[in-house]
Amino acid sequence: MIDASLYLVGIRKDTGEYEEGADSCQICKKMIINAGIKEVIVKDESKIRIQNYKSRRLDRK
Repeated sequence: MIDASLYLVGIRKDTGEYEEGADSCQICKKMIINAGIKEVIVKDESKIRIQNYKSRRLDRK
């Protein structure tokens, strides 16, 4: 999964609307970094934001 992109969308079950400010929990962030995922693309109601994780991991040789 090195340099992969992960897409994250939070939708509320009760209303069917997008969850504003959806984000990964701390444990998920660690797993994202350890898996070598490059970026997480988050969809909110009004915008798309990209979180860069590549700079947070140590490159393994």
